[in-house]
Amino acid sequence: MLFLAIFAVIAASAIADPETQSYSYSPPAGSGSGSPFSIIGEGRITAVRVWESSYIRGFQFCYGFTWSSVSGTTSGQLQERELSGGEAIIQISGMYSYYVQSVVFGSS
Repeated sequence: MLFLAIFAVIAASAIADPETQSYSYSPPAGSGSGSPFSIIGEGRITAVRVWESSYIRGFQFCYGFTWSSVSGTTSGQLQERELSGGEAIIQISGMYSYYVQSVVFGSS
């Protein structure tokens, strides 16, 4: 019971502080024949870049004023979106077959 009380206090403090809000992610999807990647940074995501042609070729995120390294390639057409002051990405979803065909960033 003490564990549940401590967990409730930690969870409540995480919700109250936007810098420490929790997150979740889905397990890997697909055949497993591609190259896994991870994009990490510190601070709030302020912009997103996606390179695409007939499928998604690369991703890049900006944390504050610092861009992450590119995951994938920078070939194809660049799509860039800056988030406004209080806006945050709350969901990422997409479609894939042999390649990532589309990606949707939900924000609020």
